[in-house]
Amino acid sequence: MLVHTQGIVLSTLRYRETSLIVRTYTQSAGLQSFLVNGVRKAKPSFHIAFFQPLSLLELVVYQKPGNNALHRLKEVHTAIPYKHIGTDQVKTCAAFFLAELLEKAIREEEGNTDMFDLLWNSCQVLDLQGEDNFVFLHQFMIRLASALGFGVENIAGFYTEICKVGLNPVRDWEYQIQPEEVVLLETLIDLPIGTSCTSTLKTRRSLLNHLIFWYRIHLQNFTEIKTLSVLQEIMS
Repeated sequence: MLVHTQGIVLSTLRYRETSLIVRTYTQSAGLQSFLVNGVRKAKPSFHIAFFQPLSLLELVVYQKPGNNALHRLKEVHTAIPYKHIGTDQVKTCAAFFLAELLEKAIREEEGNTDMFDLLWNSCQVLDLQGEDNFVFLHQFMIRLASALGFGVENIAGFYTEICKVGLNPVRDWEYQIQPEEVVLLETLIDLPIGTSCTSTLKTRRSLLNHLIFWYRIHLQNFTEIKTLSVLQEIMS
């Protein structure tokens, strides 16, 4: 079946010598995998630049029935070109982090308009936000958690559950809770996404670690985010 849809690229996997398997979150069918042949040839049908993390695409796809199917692309076009992601080091690194987070967190292979709109709009906010907004990732993770069904609705409950799972206050020093972090989380829950607020690097890093741990508690097989260390180094 031929389907016209929009999609957000999450990752690529090299397949044989010249092809890629592209993991994409689509408007019509949720998480989908596409086999793109010949993309690494001298004259490819689709340029590899289309498939960078968080690329916003217009797609025409040959949709196969069933879950875990490997679909094929008929047409690919850039839906909204980025102005800064791809050229700005911090925003590009943040895009890689978010793409990895989304691939680990989202499992559904069916259309979800609210989820798709959240991701599509947030990608544009990341691209266009001011350089002084250092809390976008935290804001996004809070809203994504709500969309996935484990939102941070109660501050005390959030930290109680994190501590209850067995964090050792000596071994896991980076997860220790500071009053400044609690204030920041309270602020971010109500702050429109993309709006900046004052915070220290130490507080932001601590809250990001706790949010990642929150995802680990609620999502089965949520493994380490490999891009986190690079993100923290660039944003320090």
